[in-house]
Amino acid sequence: MLERLKRLVQAVISDLVDQARDPELELARFVEKLELSLGEVRAEAEKAAEGRTTAQGARWTRSQIKRVLDRRAFYRGTYSYSGIEAKARHAAIL
Repeated sequence: MLERLKRLVQAVISDLVDQARDPELELARFVEKLELSLGEVRAEAEKAAEGRTTAQGARWTRSQIKRVLDRRAFYRGTYSYSGIEAKARHAAIL
């Protein structure tokens, strides 16, 4: 899903820059809107975690949610180091 979203954002930016009279200004506006949208997504993730606990019984925090999202390749059963990705020895859980 995130890979599709990445390709979509790249296509939107490419079109935006190609059609704009002032590409730098339009790109700055787009980034500002994107940052606002990401803030909304972050707030939704925090809301979803409200009242739930981790496997160790701790409350979910913003940094824990970020940690899980940052490690999604690991949870898919791949290992990444210095830009090289390989199939990991552990089983995927996603």
